[in-house]
Amino acid sequence: MGQSFKNAERLVRTETNYFHNEAEKRAYKAAGVKEYEFVATLDSRTSTICQELDGKHFKLEDAKVGENFPPMHPHCRSTTIEYDPEDALDWYNSGEPMPHNMTYEEWKEKYVGKDDVVDDPGDDQDPGSSTGPKTKSVPGGKQPKLVGAKPDPVPDVEPEPEPEPAPVFEPAKTREEARNGFMKK
Repeated sequence: MGQSFKNAERLVRTETNYFHNEAEKRAYKAAGVKEYEFVATLDSRTSTICQELDGKHFKLEDAKVGENFPPMHPHCRSTTIEYDPEDALDWYNSGEPMPHNMTYEEWKEKYVGKDDVVDDPGDDQDPGSSTGPKTKSVPGGKQPKLVGAKPDPVPDVEPEPEPEPAPVFEPAKTREEARNGFMKK
């Protein structure tokens, strides 16, 4: 594909991320959220700046695009979530186990092998792009694997029962039927 297409694609992806995160910021303000947490994509293409910001929280009033609020760069895939310091207490009170939040560093340590580590992930470019991320060479000339958590299994879902058919109204044949509201199933 031509360079013009790649430039247009980069612009559309980056602006889409910008509008999504700006809408999220407005929703936070409307809901009275005071702080947000930066969330980076957990894979080997994540940029260094997004890796470093992952899991950190900031005051909503201090949010600045490109500084501590996404998008941080072209092709940025990062987002934010509401920061709630009482989240653990809420989960405890619900009786359910709290899911573990994993930062980029924790993910990398747990799931990425030494041969899979990214030297300079660049700016989240597509792997097929000529300006994509630079990776370490792996013995045997293989490309690094994208590794991470296994997808959640699809739960078995019971189909919902068919709804009862709506009653059918027929015209009344006598005045008494009309007064009593004649109805037939």
